[in-house]
Amino acid sequence: MKTQKYFFDHIPKCAGTSINAVFERIYDKEDIVSTNFARAGDLFACGHDKPVVTGHVTFDRGDSLDPDRYSLTLLRDPIERVISLYY
Repeated sequence: MKTQKYFFDHIPKCAGTSINAVFERIYDKEDIVSTNFARAGDLFACGHDKPVVTGHVTFDRGDSLDPDRYSLTLLRDPIERVISLYY
């Protein structure tokens, strides 16, 4: 399982802490690249060799996902998300 590569696009208030905790149980911290508000084009152009790339990522028109990684994004009910953000 550790040979597979993953990309987790963490939308704020949508289970990011829980998903990152799962990755940290499976992989060593050295195997995880965590970023905040990176541009997808820049992020994937760097060719990260780490098995897990996670963080808040922005996408511009024409950006594509890394075809060598499983991509994961979790969505949440918008009203529940706003209430969670408020409190």
